[in-house]
Amino acid sequence: MNVKLLPVILSGMALASTTVIAATPDTTNKLYGKAVLSLQNHEEDASGSQESAWKLETHASRIGVKGDIKIEENLKVIYKAEYEIYLDDGNDGSGSSEFKQRNTFLGLQGGWGTVFAGVHDTPLKVSQGKIDKFNDITDIKIVLDGENRMTNAVQYSTPKFGGGFTANVMTILGEDNDPTVDEGGLADHISASLTYKTKQIWAAIAMDDDVKGMDIMRVAAEYNSGKFTVGALYQDSEATTGGGSDDGIIVSASAKVGSGYTVKAQFGTSDQKTMGGEMLSLGVDKKLGKKTKLFAYYTAVSADASSDEETIFGLGVQHKFSSTL
Repeated sequence: MNVKLLPVILSGMALASTTVIAATPDTTNKLYGKAVLSLQNHEEDASGSQESAWKLETHASRIGVKGDIKIEENLKVIYKAEYEIYLDDGNDGSGSSEFKQRNTFLGLQGGWGTVFAGVHDTPLKVSQGKIDKFNDITDIKIVLDGENRMTNAVQYSTPKFGGGFTANVMTILGEDNDPTVDEGGLADHISASLTYKTKQIWAAIAMDDDVKGMDIMRVAAEYNSGKFTVGALYQDSEATTGGGSDDGIIVSASAKVGSGYTVKAQFGTSDQKTMGGEMLSLGVDKKLGKKTKLFAYYTAVSADASSDEETIFGLGVQHKFSSTL
């Protein structure tokens, strides 16, 4: 896609959506997004060499259009087109693009469940729920495998059953013409999960079968009292090419204190990443209304196999926006 055309495309989608709304009351369309920026200091000690740098970072800032259109009783079309934007320097770090595709799909939803196809986070990635308190900032992908958003994906999700259960199965089509890499089958790469969600509890068990060359099992659970949360995630990961398996653990907690403040802490350990033996993160958020917050965070990462260490400290602001079309 020519990235310079993206604003024109989004505007066109918005205009088309507005036209549809005028003729069809059973339609919901929304322009939405999130802008995040932080001033971040990196201190790195790798192989005996120390480096320090201040950086302006944008953390998965995004803009998108999503909606649904009722086409008959108990059946509607759903869609989403979401792109990551770079508020700090206008590109993804490689200088090649101003926009990066995020979850983007087209599907159908009815009493039988939901099916969609396109680009989407895997059920295993989604199974973390809100356990990752530093998601998009210094998140769990630093220490864990499996945080994947896959292209050419088809997913089916059941309706809720049993008081809060949902089953999700995604197949990732192997559109690689090299037979030594991919067999090109319909179910060569599978991600699946069973989740349970109520007002206070999130629980999930999930698996990846040959997704990006990894077989992964994950279990996760979190309790939310309304004032505080406590959660944990355990994962076992093994390369499909052979070798031993590596496990990983994430534990996190948060608490609302004072007027609009939330303090949070998170610890992770695994052997799944080279520079990810252990990770400790501490932070505090301050709400400024319903859509905006200030945040501060500190993360220390160390590698088990070496004496390499990295520390990150940042101060930032996040603002969410949305508008019905």
